[in-house]
This record gives sequence, structure tokens and C-alpha cells, in this order.
Amino acid sequence: AGAMQSLQTPMMLVMDALRDHLSEAGFDIALHVRRACFSAKPAQVLERLTAQHPASAWLILGSKEPMQRWFIRRQVPCLVMGSCAPEIGLPSVDVDYHAACRHAGSVLLRKGHRRIALVLPRDAYGGDVASEAGLRDACQSVAHVQVSVLRHDGSRGHVCSLIDKSLRQAKRLGPLARQAYTSLTAVWAQSEADAQRLRQRGA
Repeated sequence: AGAMQSLQTPMMLVMDALRDHLSEAGFDIALHVRRACFSAKPAQVLERLTAQHPASAWLILGSKEPMQRWFIRRQVPCLVMGSCAPEIGLPSVDVDYHAACRHAGSVLLRKGHRRIALVLPRDAYGGDVASEAGLRDACQSVAHVQVSVLRHDGSRGHVCSLIDKSLRQAKRLGPLARQAYTSLTAVWAQSEADAQRLRQRGA
């Protein structure tokens, strides 16, 4: 249960469905969480993990190039749930983030928005890079559009400070912020300060 809780909600839904289908086919699925597998040098941890837990195939979630190259070198059967580097020849399943963000950008432009921000991690990879490219593709043919990419360090505080700074700088702060936040059907606030910030933005 603890391992499942470490996943984001969309991925939890995918894993639940996958587990149901595999169970019906007579297979078991085990979830292993090792932060060290996502480091720049994951070989030792991956060697130990795969030796301790033999499997017919591995589903690797949120992986980056060092992990993917290890699976290629070791010829361990796997499926990447996410994006691969362009030169990585592993089978993968992912959302078309380029198309999704290009569509999102087009929708915002049609609604008259000309200052658009995209929040991404500093170590953007795969789908994050494709998301930025899709948004920029949507905006490049329209004059006087400003696209800002807010790159965070992964901490809640840094994300909030970047968004607050961006909203303060926006020329149309009130309408933009209120429309964005009131469109949410649910908002997760981790502290009273978070809740107050969201209420001030119109949530």
C-alpha cells in the first residue's frame, strides 16, 4: 500500500487496471520503489533489485536515460511507461504530450490569452520536453504571445513561489487567476497557508 501511495493519482489508476488485467490472465504484479534507481548511476541498485526479485518482464515508470540504458545493456525484458530518449530503442507507452499541450495552447489563444506559463521540473525530460515543444508550436504563429516556463526544484514551496511571482507579474492578474482556479473541481492544499493562497486566487 505504501508503494502505491507514492504514485500520482493517474498512475495509480493505470496500475490498478493493469493489475486487474494481469490477474485475470494468471500473472502477478509487484510494485518496487527505489529512489536510487533514478539517479545518474543506477546500475548497482538495479542489479540488486532485479536479482532479488526475478520477473518475466519489468514495467519501468518515470525512468530517465541512465535507467533505460541499463535495461538495454543487460537485455532485461521491459516496457517503459513514459518517454524514452530519441536514441533509446525500448518499447514504450506514453501520452502524446506534444499534441496535448499544442491543443491546450490553441485553446488558450482562442480565448484571448497572450501570457501563458507552463510549470515544469528543472530536470525536464521526455514528456516534459514534449509538452513545452507542443505549447511553443501552438504559440509561434500568433503575434505578441509570451510563453514563460517556470522550472521548479520539486519542492512545494518553490512551485508556489514561482506561481505567485508569475501571477503578480501578469497584466491581467484578476481575470486570469480567477478563471484558472475556479475551473478546478478539486484542489489539494497541504497546509492552511496553501488553502489561503488558493482562496485568494478564487478557488
